[in-house]
Amino acid sequence: MMHGTAPNATDQDRGWTEILLAAALQGATFAVVKAAVDSAGAAGVQKAASQGPVETPTHRLQERNSMRVLKFAAGFAVGYVLGSRAGREKYEQIVATARGS
Repeated sequence: MMHGTAPNATDQDRGWTEILLAAALQGATFAVVKAAVDSAGAAGVQKAASQGPVETPTHRLQERNSMRVLKFAAGFAVGYVLGSRAGREKYEQIVATARGS
């Protein structure tokens, strides 16, 4: 059956596989974005609060890694949103295949 929205846990016409798959994907996306924002925010606060941190190779590497994680998480979140809007039909095909229909 084709649905236009992500399943809720209380949907009676949705199977456990579909509900749990959607919940896991939403939870993973939230966790990745939250971790990236927290990490970048902590690095920004630390940098702003200090009187000029000593630039060491390790510090520069950590800063670059924080930005990479933030960019990855932002890209992942944007891709997830756009993909979920554009790829609903493909999602339904994957669910149908998983169910053996």
